[in-house]
Amino acid sequence: MQLHNEVWNKIPGTTDSWVFPLIRKPSITGSNTFIIRSGRNLLVIDPGAISDQMDRTLQILSGEIEDPDRPILIIAGHIH
Repeated sequence: MQLHNEVWNKIPGTTDSWVFPLIRKPSITGSNTFIIRSGRNLLVIDPGAISDQMDRTLQILSGEIEDPDRPILIIAGHIH
């Protein structure tokens, strides 16, 4: 599966799952971030530690988290 950066990509083989990759040059405080949406569930993988990366992640999520009861899981896969 080839991911297109900064757009929702349908996950092949699923009925309602999408991934939004934020691909960037990894650094001591930044990493690639992946936001996965499946039905009502949201998963954020490696949100990073630089303000522009966090701001962009929050901007993408802002339209997704209007429902306060929507489940969101955040995974920090490594420390920067």
